[in-house]
Amino acid sequence: MMKRAVGLLVPLLALGALAGACGRTDSGGDEGSETHWLSECASSSECELGECLCGVCTLPCSSVRDCPAPLNECLAQGPDGAECAESICQFPVPGQEPRGFEQGLDLAPEKWGTCAAGRQVDFTFTTDARFPTASGYHTRVAADGNDGFLLFGDNLPLLLRLSPEGEPVRTLPPPPFELEPTIDRIVALPDGSLLFSGLVGESQLKHAFIGKVDANWERVWERRLELESVEQTDLEALADGGAVLAGTRWLDQLDETEGADDDVFISRFSAEGELVWERRASFEGVHAFSGHHGFRLVALTEATINLVVPTDEAVFRVTSDLDGNLAPSSLVTPVPEVQRSHFAKYGAAEPVGIEALPGGDVAIFSFHHLVLLDAAGREKLRHDVSLDEFIAAVRFDGARGELVIAGQYLDTANYDLPGPWIRALASDGEISWQERPAPLVLTSEGEVQNAGRSGAPLVNGAIDGKGNMLMTGQTVRGLEWVWVGAGTCGG
Repeated sequence: MMKRAVGLLVPLLALGALAGACGRTDSGGDEGSETHWLSECASSSECELGECLCGVCTLPCSSVRDCPAPLNECLAQGPDGAECAESICQFPVPGQEPRGFEQGLDLAPEKWGTCAAGRQVDFTFTTDARFPTASGYHTRVAADGNDGFLLFGDNLPLLLRLSPEGEPVRTLPPPPFELEPTIDRIVALPDGSLLFSGLVGESQLKHAFIGKVDANWERVWERRLELESVEQTDLEALADGGAVLAGTRWLDQLDETEGADDDVFISRFSAEGELVWERRASFEGVHAFSGHHGFRLVALTEATINLVVPTDEAVFRVTSDLDGNLAPSSLVTPVPEVQRSHFAKYGAAEPVGIEALPGGDVAIFSFHHLVLLDAAGREKLRHDVSLDEFIAAVRFDGARGELVIAGQYLDTANYDLPGPWIRALASDGEISWQERPAPLVLTSEGEVQNAGRSGAPLVNGAIDGKGNMLMTGQTVRGLEWVWVGAGTCGG
């Protein structure tokens, strides 16, 4: 039976409200509720919805993602066109082309919570018909600056915005790009705009994509890179408004291909979307990344770009400065602390991910091992997990100075799904806290049985600027996520 459970696990692995009013008052979807928004006011006590800003009842915003439907604009002006001191949520500008926004959210998520070592942890799912339940799908998550999270993925026809408290705020249509990419990564910029990376093109011939939308979900620019047969992309924003885009190709996985050229690439784009430079490198036996959405390829540490490249024999940490000067030694010298045995459990190659930490440090991790390296590449600490635990994502929590691991564990008494597992490591490598609830149990028909205080295996994670964490679970009974609050609980 253990063999059966492991056989099922490996495919699984391979594959508060907004400002108080937005999440817990009328979201604008009920008939007639739109008449309460933008009514004239002198104080917030006069507002049935929102608060009194710029002489009307509305909400402050840094982007349209902050605004409940039907308020589909975020502008620093009032409904009469008068300039306001801050941006506020508004109705669409008259005559504006529709952008596919829905008029209401109307989700009915189910939730159970616990206090784990002073952290409030909420397990949430929704069976809304807009979110399919196919068990092979992974839902990805991105921090929306300091103001919540975005859920997206191949299984979601819409993007879902969550508040910093993990509460649904609104849905968003797919980004308005002409090339219609599948999205790997989203990064929020301080001005409320978003950068996207992903793939475009036919199967087996896909190109890397990068694009940008503004704070009101309008297309700013988009680019397709020349190199094809790209497997996965990753993205980091730069302080000047530009971006670093990196990716891997899958050609080394073909039996008839030996040492295919240009296995990985790193490119830099300006704030206006112009390609500043592109660099490519070749390795023997580069692993495919498809489906491993919690494993990031690239990390930005101060002025250094770090790209992790797992191959059949070793792991490389390719480094470059912001001008595209690749460190020659990083192209030929493997990371000595990360051995081949660290990513070859159960006879299958494992992915390897990277996460940036302060001071130029990086964490490199596989399913069972995590190594923290300093800027010079020296090992600072190592954390190995047990064979029944599997790392899916590692994220740095700047608010607490901890590394947070999201993943899954194998319950030998349950042969349906692994269970969710969260662990945080202090700066000295000691475990700060962890949560490991029971896994879901499925009937022979694939229905969830006796859910109780259980959850789906975790596959991705993000942490916002305030220290709130949002981890997504593999889709089994709808859309799953786990929220860990930035504050404390339990006295």
